[in-house]
Amino acid sequence: MKDKVCLVIENQFHEIKTKIASEQIRVSRKFEIELFEELKTRVSEFAMEELYRQYELAISNELPFECKNHFQMTMGLPCSHMIKIAMDKGEPLRLGDIHPQWRIDTRSFVDGTLEDDEISCLLEKLR
Repeated sequence: MKDKVCLVIENQFHEIKTKIASEQIRVSRKFEIELFEELKTRVSEFAMEELYRQYELAISNELPFECKNHFQMTMGLPCSHMIKIAMDKGEPLRLGDIHPQWRIDTRSFVDGTLEDDEISCLLEKLR
C-alpha cells in the first residue's frame, strides 16, 4: 500500500514540475500586453487568467463603483480597480503585487524548494 501511495506522490510531483516548466515557456497571446510584462512566465496560468478578467473589467464600463478590496484579499491578486490605477499611471503590474502562492518562478522545484533527490528521500521515509 505504501509503495502505491509513494508512486502516486512521485507521479504528482513530476506532473507539477512538467506543468510549471510548460507555463514558464508558453505564454498565451492575450497576456502579451505591457501591463503584464513583468508577470509573464513568472505567475501561474490560472492567476494570469484571473488577472486578465480583472483587466477586462478595468477597461470596460462595468467597473464596480466602489472597491472593497475583496478580490485582492481573497485571491492575492490586484483587482480591477488597482489595474485601472496602474493603467492610468502607465505602469505595469509588479511581481510584488502578486501573492507568492501564484509565483511559478520561485516554485520550480528545481533550484527552489524541492529537487528530485529530495522527493526520493521523502518517499523512502514513507516506504
